[in-house]
Amino acid sequence: MVLRSASVRARFIMLGALKLAIISEGVNSWPFYVAQSKSLFAREGIEADITLTGSSARQLDAEGFMSLGSTAEYFPTYPGPIAAARRSWAREHGHELLSFIRAMRAAHGWLTDRRNRNEAVQVLCARLDTDPVQAAAAFDAFAERPQPQITAAGLRQVIETVWEAEGFRRPRRAPENYMDLSYLARAEKFG
Repeated sequence: MVLRSASVRARFIMLGALKLAIISEGVNSWPFYVAQSKSLFAREGIEADITLTGSSARQLDAEGFMSLGSTAEYFPTYPGPIAAARRSWAREHGHELLSFIRAMRAAHGWLTDRRNRNEAVQVLCARLDTDPVQAAAAFDAFAERPQPQITAAGLRQVIETVWEAEGFRRPRRAPENYMDLSYLARAEKFG
């Protein structure tokens, strides 16, 4: 997912507007759906325009392809659904970034509260045109997972996979060169 800032709204309540492009739509994008449908972005003072790309998983299932496993099975330290931004963008749009982080954390908290199961299933079904029984099972699995976190170990696994798949010859850089967790810490401290 990519964060970009649109023009700042004239209304004093809004800090700004974000345009989000979710590259792979599915259960991992559920917190984005919840943050939007529960107005959590607006509560944080930002307007979020989310563009979703269609998932081809259902099409592949319909064509007889079988799953070989999940990301969690093959990449246990993979950070999962995370948002990333260029450092220059983050410096220029720190308020929007902190607001986005708080809204996403609130969405994840809402999604892991079992009292919200029925409404969460409705949100997912509306977004993905999926069966309510499958959505309920997805909720149960999602509610058991910890909040996604980027770690050096998880990012190292991503770097190694990309370098191997792409055949890069240049030396791999340390994960710390690619991540700045200071905004997460600030969002937690002043949340």
